Amino acid sequence: MKNYWLSFWVTILLMTSSFAQEKVIPNQEKKYTIQVGYFAPYGTQYGARIGTNILIKHWLEKTKRNENRSHTLSITPRIGYFVNPNIQKNYSLDANLVYRWYKQNHAIHPKIGLSAGYLNSLQNTDGTLSLSDGTITYNTRTLNSFIPTINIGFEKNRKTFIGYYISLFYGKKITAQEVNSAFFGAEIGISFNFKNKNDE
Repeated sequence: MKNYWLSFWVTILLMTSSFAQEKVIPNQEKKYTIQVGYFAPYGTQYGARIGTNILIKHWLEKTKRNENRSHTLSITPRIGYFVNPNIQKNYSLDANLVYRWYKQNHAIHPKIGLSAGYLNSLQNTDGTLSLSDGTITYNTRTLNSFIPTINIGFEKNRKTFIGYYISLFYGKKITAQEVNSAFFGAEIGISFNFKNKNDE
């Protein structure tokens, strides 16, 4: 587990240091964003995730066609909940380091991110059947996991109040309580972009 943490933070340092020489554009891209998404690990489980976007850096560059291309680096803390019906309930907390780039006059913008987080799972083990009404009372066990993931996707219309996003993620579910396993799935959601009062 220590190796995953080390790899994650080394990657963050490399990304931020590689951008250090770029031209930073002050007073730009200052928006308060809330993202609410439908969260589907493994494609069979389902739930929701909510987060906010905290801008770290924004810079511009000129393309060969003399067009402006905008880049941002941000942190997105998120909380989530998803279920595998009658099997387990899951609560997640993570932080996603996201790099985005925007081409001039393009409505759809790609993004790539690295995240590290904590997952708390309540798994049903066995149960007792009530003969009177047919209900089953389950016994549960708690499973705690560390989850690093990489995710790719795109966003639509960051300049409007409401936009949307789609992303795919893949990573590892690492725990001392059982064998480590893959963690993957998709998320689709809506973003609400609130302008900072200092924006022009």
